[in-house]
Amino acid sequence: REAVILWGESISLCAAGLLVLLAALAPDNLLSFILPMVFYMAGFGLASAPLNRTTLTATKVQKGSAVAMFYLTMMGSGTLVSLFLSLVKSTIFYSCLVIAITASFSFVLNIIRRNLSCSLT
Repeated sequence: REAVILWGESISLCAAGLLVLLAALAPDNLLSFILPMVFYMAGFGLASAPLNRTTLTATKVQKGSAVAMFYLTMMGSGTLVSLFLSLVKSTIFYSCLVIAITASFSFVLNIIRRNLSCSLT
């Protein structure tokens, strides 16, 4: 399970880096956005199911509450990012940069989570 999460997040992180690079080099080329996003979403899909299971097994509270908190966090962060992008000069480069920053943040948080869970056991 942990290896699948790491693979998925690594693929998403690399795709997000490529997304920023291609948005800077060829902002008007549609394929420079679509192709990295395909890999980004593939990595996200790969990591999503094991992360859902990790969320459910991480707590002793009711599972519905854990899933609700998981999706509240995910949707809330998406809302905040959308709000941020609507307030700044929103170009394709800035949108790609925010995707890369959030992918990096997710990757770092997952490493912290893995280290904390290893030290607790």
